[in-house]
Amino acid sequence: YQINPLNIRYIEGIGRYRRLHLSEEGEIAHQVKTILSDTTLDAFEAMLPSAMFLRVHRSYLCNLDQISILHTHSQQPSIQLHGESTLRIPVARKRLVTLKQRLAQQPKI
Repeated sequence: YQINPLNIRYIEGIGRYRRLHLSEEGEIAHQVKTILSDTTLDAFEAMLPSAMFLRVHRSYLCNLDQISILHTHSQQPSIQLHGESTLRIPVARKRLVTLKQRLAQQPKI
């Protein structure tokens, strides 16, 4: 099953499985919103372009282009994705500095 990395918003680890959440383009191309996989997050992290994706939490690998807001003012840092008003993806404190650095390097549209 081939998926264009641009079509992945984020990957969520759920128990023994990983759920790939697709972008609108990905949903159109694959006719689904999410894809379930037994591939590990470590394996996805190794497969996907490191310039585009970052492991923000032990259970989340995120497409940096999809991030709209970084929330750092609460007890648990989190990110919000474009077009998502309620979903917040947790950010591990030890990954926060790296995330800030990577977001600062992202080209502004």
